[in-house]
Amino acid sequence: MCYFFSLAEEEIRLQKRYNAKFEIYGKLEQRRIINGFTFPETIILTNETPNLLRFFNWGLIPQWCESKKEALEIRQYTLNARLETIFEKPAFRESAHHRRCLVPVNAFYEWKHEGSKKIKHLIKLIDHEIFSLGGLWSEWVDKDTGEIFRTFTIVTMPANSLMASIHNTKKRMPVMLPAEIEFEWLKDDNNFAQLREIANFCTEDRLWAAPYDPE
Repeated sequence: MCYFFSLAEEEIRLQKRYNAKFEIYGKLEQRRIINGFTFPETIILTNETPNLLRFFNWGLIPQWCESKKEALEIRQYTLNARLETIFEKPAFRESAHHRRCLVPVNAFYEWKHEGSKKIKHLIKLIDHEIFSLGGLWSEWVDKDTGEIFRTFTIVTMPANSLMASIHNTKKRMPVMLPAEIEFEWLKDDNNFAQLREIANFCTEDRLWAAPYDPE
């Protein structure tokens, strides 16, 4: 799974990295740990506006939600979406076909279980200070107030051997996209087989991982 990542970058570096502009300048916070369970706002690039860094909240709200109560409840279960079922699950199906996104990160965090202990690990791509996680996005409008909720989810896949040794319970990992392949993820006509091929592009020899103890 993927519930924690890092994005501690200046706006100018992100603009250069993605050849994109910010939708809103001066809003980005540099954060070493972004916690999905707080439904935080962060930047993504959508297939609709791939040259624009936009602020969305983590925890996808499907367009078919009937009320704000339902919308806020469902996002607890949509921080991640399984690659194997994104074209089947009602919460993700429409976004899988038409609304994909890139989530810029410096790294993400996962915990290894050793007996009763959980050891936090930091995972990065070698030679990539900034890389993308594959995601889906949605835009939901509260019918009662007109408020617009822009949200996203991070897509996960079965762990490779390195990640399985770290995330050694559920053995999942996010879809990691190096710069040379990331925009292939956004192509609207990609089917499941093509997305799976793109997701498998990042092999374990491109990853760096180590226990993380900032103290």
